[in-house]
Amino acid sequence: MAIITLKNNSLSSVTELPSGISGQNYPAFEAYLSSSQSISDAVRTTINVNTEHFDTDGCYDTGTYRFTPNVAGKYFCYANALLDAVGTSNLNLVALYFLKNSATTVAERLVSFQSNPAQYFNAPIYKVIEFNGTTDYIVFQAYIDDISGTPSVGGNATDSRTNFGAYRIGD
Repeated sequence: MAIITLKNNSLSSVTELPSGISGQNYPAFEAYLSSSQSISDAVRTTINVNTEHFDTDGCYDTGTYRFTPNVAGKYFCYANALLDAVGTSNLNLVALYFLKNSATTVAERLVSFQSNPAQYFNAPIYKVIEFNGTTDYIVFQAYIDDISGTPSVGGNATDSRTNFGAYRIGD
């Protein structure tokens, strides 16, 4: 793929990209959780990130909450979650995960509050993940160990308290 640049309204150079870099960051998507989701205490749970900001190639499924890109390559995957203990100083331990093909944890973020429990925690996770372009997929999961009560993952129809996205970065 060539990059053509303009200088003073005339072509000034043509540059080839290095091998393995496409210059096109798609398929790409970003979705968010439109309302809070209660989850079971101390159980890994797929987050129902159900509303798309965008989905360039229809690779994100808002029913199964899976990203299954149709082009092989490496993807920058990211997510953020507002984890809520639903009670003052009830968070004990939180974790976020990317789970590939329902079997392999490819990224994990773990935060312990055992010495200083909190009520809320806003946690990001990100990872470069390789996909085969046909059957590989990932889901975004959370785990909340709450001292008491039913924890939740914050969502809202007007902002992205909890979101999940990815875009292709190359072969």
